[in-house]
This record gives sequence, C-alpha cells and structure tokens, in this order.
Amino acid sequence: MERVAAGDRRRLLLNLPPRNGKSKLVSIIRVAFLLGRNPTLNFVCVSYSNELSGKLARDCLSIMQSDWYQQLFPATAYRASAPPTATSRPHAAADASQRRSPVRSLAAEVTS
Repeated sequence: MERVAAGDRRRLLLNLPPRNGKSKLVSIIRVAFLLGRNPTLNFVCVSYSNELSGKLARDCLSIMQSDWYQQLFPATAYRASAPPTATSRPHAAADASQRRSPVRSLAAEVTS
C-alpha cells in the first residue's frame, strides 16, 4: 500500500478472506491517514451499493472529525458543508469527482 501511495505502483490486490478488515483498512483508515499527510488528495469510494460506499465514506469522515485526528493532523480541515456524496448510476465517477468533499462514495454498474 505504501508503493501505491508513493506512486510506484498503480494497482494493488488484497486477497484476504471475508471479514478480515479489507474495507476498513483500505477505504476508511488508509484514506484518513493519507488525507492527514496530504490534505489536497481526493478519493472516490466505489462499491456495489450506495449503502456500503456511503457508510465507508461517512466512517472515514467521522475519524477525520475526531479530536485525536485533528490533534494528529491539524492541517487537515474537514468542511462540514461538504458531506460525502453518494451516486448510483453507470459512469457516475466523473460526476462524483466534481463534488467538494475529499471523500466521495459511488456505486456504479459495470457493463461490458
């Protein structure tokens, strides 16, 4: 994950059994950590459902709003006026990327 964050790698495959914390580690904790180190980054959380992607984005933002996070990363300011957005439709990534929240959620159909 460090190599992806540094830009040395473009892809990462986490192959773990269900209920081992992949979503929590990658979509919540890692995103909050990377935003703490570089507040100019933007993330889109893509999932098969609006409920899951929205929950992951809200959980990440909840961490970022905590007192301990603000003490650890004082340069990372969360704008309360920009909640995570959730969109569900094909090719919604371009639309979601226009939002102002640093963490966006997205559920999109994949068609071939």
